[in-house]
Amino acid sequence: MKPNTQKTVVGLIKRGSKVLLIKRKQKEGDLVWAFPGGKVEAGEEEQEAIERELFEETHVQCVNLRKIGQRKHPQTGVDISYWVGEYKRKSLRKGSVFLKQSGRNQRKQSD
Repeated sequence: MKPNTQKTVVGLIKRGSKVLLIKRKQKEGDLVWAFPGGKVEAGEEEQEAIERELFEETHVQCVNLRKIGQRKHPQTGVDISYWVGEYKRKSLRKGSVFLKQSGRNQRKQSD
């Protein structure tokens, strides 16, 4: 079996005490909301990929992006790198929200 060489990036973007989520076009099991991200294209660095994916999916530009972790997905073998950054731009694409991080009863806030 050929090893999976696909790389994926995921962004955890903060604005104060909130994090950015996107509404999936298609549910994946029970998952409706997810962190933005996607595949690293051929010839692209991971940081370039996360900046591109964030803008394509949410119209958000970020500052202080940095890689915070990496893992191999246990079922697919895809390499996933996780990036954290701070929100810079004010216009969100429809279907993107910031969710408050603290407390057990979290509410969506699309401001």
